[in-house]
Amino acid sequence: MCEYGWCATAHAATNHSADEDHRSPGVAIRARVRSVDSADAGDDVDLEVGILRRADEDQSWLVIDAGRGVGVEIALDDVPRVVRDLVRDTTLRSVAHA
Repeated sequence: MCEYGWCATAHAATNHSADEDHRSPGVAIRARVRSVDSADAGDDVDLEVGILRRADEDQSWLVIDAGRGVGVEIALDDVPRVVRDLVRDTTLRSVAHA
């Protein structure tokens, strides 16, 4: 049994040290991605979102994984502030309700 209630890793099931990292079950979402210097609309892709805490780290991460070795990790402690700041932004709220 893992010390993290959200962890879905089958610890000690293999001999690979990376398999000892703590991972939550992933949630699939659909998103649009594009290069930052691209003028086009981008591509619709499936992403996996979950929590990761590596065995050798003392911090957990919100991981957004696009596959093919591409992903973003945000310190879990920063996620509430990012969401709060986005929700407070009245310009963004007006776009969301347009």
